[in-house]
Amino acid sequence: LSIRRQRQMCIRDRAQAVLPEGESRVLSGHGDAQARWLFIGDAPSDAPVAAPVAGGRAAPAEQLLDNMLRACGLSRQAGAFLAYTHHATQDAAGSQGHAWMARLVELLQPRVIVLMSRYATQSLLQTPVAPGRLRGQALEAFGIPVVVSYPPSLLLGKADQKAKAWADLLSLIHISEPTRLRRIS
Repeated sequence: LSIRRQRQMCIRDRAQAVLPEGESRVLSGHGDAQARWLFIGDAPSDAPVAAPVAGGRAAPAEQLLDNMLRACGLSRQAGAFLAYTHHATQDAAGSQGHAWMARLVELLQPRVIVLMSRYATQSLLQTPVAPGRLRGQALEAFGIPVVVSYPPSLLLGKADQKAKAWADLLSLIHISEPTRLRRIS
């Protein structure tokens, strides 16, 4: 097997991992194994999130996320990996979630990380601070720039927040690919 294929399989296996019994949180994900950007947010349901079927109709939040990725020159197939946290309760899974996310970051080695949920933000950054208070701040995890932004599902109901989410993505473009920003702005 090629190194790329081994990496894809390892990432897929990690992304489908189920935490130990009693920690009702499942983690799943899909995307480019060579991703420059890692997005971590809450899943829309308790089932592992699969990559959308080509030609299939995605949910509105997924469509919005695809549009956001496209605006940044990314897609689920090229440049982005989407990891999802699933949960029924906010239990003691934080340390396990952090360990899983740390392993995923190690495997993917992204240039930037976008956190789009309370659990992802607080687990990865190991802080009790609410994500809204961390938005717009220069953050990093494992030496990689991190931006806290809004989940697409929230943006559907709060159009006034879309401009802020776009500003979050522009800040990441500026950090990860500053020459590209001049072409987008």
